[in-house]
Amino acid sequence: MSRWANRRAPGGFTLVEVLIALTLLALLMLVLTSALSSMGQVESRVEQRIEAADDYRLSTALLDDALGRVSARRFASGRVDDGPTQIPFFQAGPDALAWIGVMPARFGLGGRHYLRLALERGAAGGQLVLRYAPWDGAPTYDAWGQAQAQVLAAPVGALSLRYMDPGSGRWSPVWPPPGVAAKDLPVSGLPAAVELDLDGPVPAWPPIVVALVPTYISDPSASGPVSGGGADNELADAPLHTAQPFGATEWRPRICAKASGMAIVAVLWIVAALSVLVIGVTGTVRQQVQAASSLREQVSGRALANAAVALVVQQLQVESQRPTGLADVQVSYSGVVMNVQVAPLNGLISLNGAAPDLLAALLQVAGGLPAAQAQALAETLVEWRDVPPQLSLTGEAGARGQSRRFEAPEDLLLVPGFGYDLYARVAPLVSADLSGTGRVNAEAAPPGVLAVLAQGNEARVAQYVAQRSSAQVGADLSAFNSAFTATGGSDLYRLRVSVPLEAGKMLLLVQDVALRPGASRTAPWRVLRTHSQVAPAAGA
Repeated sequence: MSRWANRRAPGGFTLVEVLIALTLLALLMLVLTSALSSMGQVESRVEQRIEAADDYRLSTALLDDALGRVSARRFASGRVDDGPTQIPFFQAGPDALAWIGVMPARFGLGGRHYLRLALERGAAGGQLVLRYAPWDGAPTYDAWGQAQAQVLAAPVGALSLRYMDPGSGRWSPVWPPPGVAAKDLPVSGLPAAVELDLDGPVPAWPPIVVALVPTYISDPSASGPVSGGGADNELADAPLHTAQPFGATEWRPRICAKASGMAIVAVLWIVAALSVLVIGVTGTVRQQVQAASSLREQVSGRALANAAVALVVQQLQVESQRPTGLADVQVSYSGVVMNVQVAPLNGLISLNGAAPDLLAALLQVAGGLPAAQAQALAETLVEWRDVPPQLSLTGEAGARGQSRRFEAPEDLLLVPGFGYDLYARVAPLVSADLSGTGRVNAEAAPPGVLAVLAQGNEARVAQYVAQRSSAQVGADLSAFNSAFTATGGSDLYRLRVSVPLEAGKMLLLVQDVALRPGASRTAPWRVLRTHSQVAPAAGA
C-alpha cells in the first residue's frame, strides 16, 4: 500500500534546493535591476539630447527665416557727416541686433516685423530672446519692452555677434565696420552674414552663421521690377510617413506539468524581467533608428534636389530662348532620376502690381469671400500697398512719402481685416517679388490662378489645362479676362523638384530663383526662397 502511495506522491524540492534557487534568483534579479536602471538612465539622456537637438533645430530655423528675409528698405539716416544719407533699419552691435525681417505666417503673426535678438536676464539666468513687433512703416523702433518675446536658448552666459563684409569677407563685431567709408559699403547697406556664438547652453551650441538675404523687392542691388506676377507657393504641411514598427512575435514557454510552483514562479520572474528589458531597449533603438533614418533621408533628398535645381538653372542660363510656360525636365544625378517642373513666376498674381479688380477676383474665387466684401478688401489692400503710412510725430521725416509695398506674401497679415485662414487660401497664388502691370501669364499659371482669371469657371479651366498639357498650339484663352492676362516670359522662375525616397515617400522642394545679371554677389543666379517637405509618393 505504501509502495503505491509513494509512486503517486508528487515530486518536491528539499529545503537546500529551495534556498539555492532563491539565492540564484536574487542574484539574477540584482543583475537585471542594475541593467534596467542603466538602461533607464541611458534612455533619459538620449531623450534629453533629442529634446536639446529639437530646440536647437527650431531656434536656428526661426533665425534662418527671420534673417533669411531682411528688409533693405532705406530711410533717412539724419547724418550730417560723410555717412550714408539713406540706410536700412539695421542696428548691429557685438551683443545685440535689431532689424526689420519677415516672420513666417501663422495665426495672429506673419509678415514684416521689427526684430531684436539679444541676451536678457530671466528666472534661470541669461536667456537668448527674440523680440518682435509688427512693422508699421516707421523707420525705427525702440519700445522693445512692449514687444512680444520668444526664448530661443537658456541658460546662456554670453552672446557674441559678428558681421561679414561682403566686399572684403572680413568679420566685424559691429556694423558698419569701423573705418569703412560709406561708398565702400554694399548697395543694400547690409552685411552678407551674421555669426552668432553662445556660451552656456547644454549641450553646447556650435557657432551659427546665417546668410543675411534682403527681400528681392527691397534690395537696391537687384534689377528693376518685372511685369506680371509670381507666387510664394507654400506647400501644405504633410505628415511624415515612417515605416510601421516591427511586430513582436508572442512566445510562450512550455512548462512541464510536473514542475513545482517554485520553478514556475522563478521562470515567470525571469521571463518578465527579460521582457521588460527587451521592450525598453527595442523602443529606444526603434526611436533612434526612425529619427536617424528620417533625418538622413531628408538631408540626402534635399542635397539631390539642390543638385537638380543647379543643373536646370545652369541650362536655363545658356538657353537662347527660355521657357515662357510650364516645362518638365528629367534630371539624373547620382543614380537618382528626378522630375523638375520649371515655371516663370509671372504665371501668378503680383501683390505689388495687380489692379483692384484682379485682387477682388482673387479674394472672391480663391478666398471664398462674397463679391462686395472681396471688392472692399481689395481696395484696402491697394490702399495699404500704395498710400504712405501716417507716422507719429516722433518718426523721422525721411520715412514719410514711402509706400509700404509688399515685400513678402506674409505681409498680407499686416493688412487690416486679413486673417490667417484667408491668407492660407490665397498665399499659394501670389508673389511679392514682381510688380509692373500686374497681368498674369496664363501659359505658366497653375489651375488656382486660372480659376481666378476665369471667374471660377472650373470647366473652362480644365479644358485649357488639357490643351496646354498636350502642347496644343493656340490654346483657347477666351474664358480668361483679357484685362488680367499677358504673354511672355520672365527672369524669375519657380522650380519644383520631386525626389523619390524610401518606403513610398517623396521629397518635394520648391525654389524660386532670379536669373538676372547681378542678382547675386556669389552666383550667376539668386535664390529667392526655398521650401521643402516629405510627403507620400503619388499612388503610395
